[in-house]
Amino acid sequence: MAASLCVSLIVSLICLNYKGVKGNSIPTLFFSAGSRAVLPCKNVIYRNCSSTTWLYSSARGYGSSEEVSHGQVKQNTNTNRAERLGVDSACALVINDVTAEDAGWYICQHYPVKGGEKQGVDASVEMTVLQISPLQSLTHIEAGGSVTLQCYLHTHDSCGTTAQGKGLHLSWVDERGKELHTSSNRNTIPISLCDITITVQLTDLNPSEKQRSWTCQLTADGGVLTSANFTLSVKASKFISTPMPVPVPSDHTIFVAVGALLVCFLLAAVVTVVIYKTRQNSKKRAQDTSDQHMMSSTVRPSHEPPVKEEEPEELHYASLDHLGKPKTGHSDRLCEVNVTYSTVLPPAGDKRTNAGPADSSVLYATVQKTDKI
Repeated sequence: MAASLCVSLIVSLICLNYKGVKGNSIPTLFFSAGSRAVLPCKNVIYRNCSSTTWLYSSARGYGSSEEVSHGQVKQNTNTNRAERLGVDSACALVINDVTAEDAGWYICQHYPVKGGEKQGVDASVEMTVLQISPLQSLTHIEAGGSVTLQCYLHTHDSCGTTAQGKGLHLSWVDERGKELHTSSNRNTIPISLCDITITVQLTDLNPSEKQRSWTCQLTADGGVLTSANFTLSVKASKFISTPMPVPVPSDHTIFVAVGALLVCFLLAAVVTVVIYKTRQNSKKRAQDTSDQHMMSSTVRPSHEPPVKEEEPEELHYASLDHLGKPKTGHSDRLCEVNVTYSTVLPPAGDKRTNAGPADSSVLYATVQKTDKI
């Protein structure tokens, strides 16, 4: 069985190559790396795909292998692709997460009975893969540097008859699909029909720009066959930093945080009350002090010089003593008479102050009589 499958595959490949050169219709499907490929199978005998077998011939020299037998994916140790392969309801071969090694020839055959003869016509398909690869290490990409990318179309014959005569065109395009040519900050180099590179200077990055993307596009006769994208993370800092995961707070952490906030609010309230009370007490003491000063000012005498107490008016007087002898005729007795005259000055401001000394209103007299025998 295995020998017959091998011979059948070799013969099919020779026929397919011959027909391809002659230009007969052999379907060529174009996919980009990372996409999902579906390879159709024609002339299905049983709808449950129990008779369907898929053969694969790698473009990388892995040889030929049977990937699907009677509708079941085989664990092939040569390619290790079983986890990415599958068969859909139409018996088509499904390839998930396409890689460059998936490029090659695929042949769908039908064996109604295990170990029996093949029935029907083979359904062959050629699969190509468009892939972008960096030509340098991307570990330390910084603004102001440059990056070189290669866009390559992987085929079963290393870009032989698959690309020739089909009008394929490979190019780099911007986000609007416009082809990019060599300019002051980039250089595009077409190496072959299946290979083109681009070197871009990263000097036009904005400080806040985190990603740059480039697109390689494969066209034929003006129609887009497939395209591949490449995204590069570049920051203004020297090295690319991986963002740290944001920790999700647990219930205990939330409880502690809420308690801490409540304590902070209570402390703030206490401090506010203390400050308010202190200010009120200060204002009250200042008011009391002001009232005391006002009372002191009311009682305290003014700065006018004190009124000098008037000294009691001195009394000015004059005494005049007159000693007279008794008249004759009184021989038997002698008497001595003393007369004292005094002038008393009235107090200042009295109307009589201006009165002369001869004024009788300011004079008085005392008479003292002394008897002598």
